[in-house]
Amino acid sequence: MRRKEATPLSSVLTSFLESLRIPHVAFLVSLRKRWPGIVGPLVSRNAIPLSLRNDVLTVVVRNHAWAQELQMSKSAILSRIRETVGDRIPVGDLRFTVGPLASLEEDA
Repeated sequence: MRRKEATPLSSVLTSFLESLRIPHVAFLVSLRKRWPGIVGPLVSRNAIPLSLRNDVLTVVVRNHAWAQELQMSKSAILSRIRETVGDRIPVGDLRFTVGPLASLEEDA
């Protein structure tokens, strides 16, 4: 009897979320896992992707200085997001909002 290849759980989860018509949730999970590789360790400690709505990714940042710094790097970050996670879920813009990161870091 031939043994069937195991399917990665992440693939099953992504398919399940897409079947529920909420693929953006799977996208955010994937993005948050890859975030340090996209923006680097320093930025990832001070900014975390929060939500995706109408092709706008909202990123929570530690303070206004980080919001301003990342605003100036927006196009580079968008390019790296597209390179890393693809364009299956389009991200047309980034929005930076100041807020607490502690609860979000625990979820990551």
